[in-house]
Amino acid sequence: MKKIFCVIVLCVFASQAKASYQLEHQLHIEHWMKTLEKHPFVLMRINAARFLGDLQDRIAVPTLIRALEDKNADVIFASIRALGKLGDPSAIKPLYEISVRQEGTLLAKEATRSIEKIQSYLEFKKNQQEANTEVE
Repeated sequence: MKKIFCVIVLCVFASQAKASYQLEHQLHIEHWMKTLEKHPFVLMRINAARFLGDLQDRIAVPTLIRALEDKNADVIFASIRALGKLGDPSAIKPLYEISVRQEGTLLAKEATRSIEKIQSYLEFKKNQQEANTEVE
């Protein structure tokens, strides 16, 4: 009976810990999205874009796409890189527009690299799904 009780307590604790982590993660993402959109200091916006890419949550994609219109090229560069890390296909068109508008610049090259990363990720996911259906 004690073992069953301990297992139940551990399961409840684990589910609460997971919910707490998810809430903390969401708050963290929201903080960096607001920082990227509104912070007056360039370095903070650059770091916000980097962190959003590293945190790997696609909820940040629209914010990162809007950041492609930032007045600072370093913020744009960090946002381009973050979008490449996230692998969301909705970023391809805005990244392509940057590559055309900024042709011959570092921003254009990075936008092209990020598009390639996204396409590679999509191809990987497609192959993975095909392999899973073949196994079934």
